Amino acid sequence: MAPIFCGLMGISLFASLGLPGLNGFIGEFLIFKGAFPLATWATSLSVIGLLVTAIFLLTILQRVSVDRSNRSGPASPS
Repeated sequence: MAPIFCGLMGISLFASLGLPGLNGFIGEFLIFKGAFPLATWATSLSVIGLLVTAIFLLTILQRVSVDRSNRSGPASPS
């Protein structure tokens, strides 16, 4: 069940990012396309912020879905 939830979380994270084929892409693309001729520096800064957000979301997805602990079983009270 956990892989299904991790997959759904990945899809929802990338939909909020605005990747092609997902919900927010058209709106985000049109905003960047319309803003670029008017304020090139602000649009470029926004695209850099979008890339930083993508790295942040991938880090969150990795930390949530990959268990890196070296536990072999439940902790025993001692």
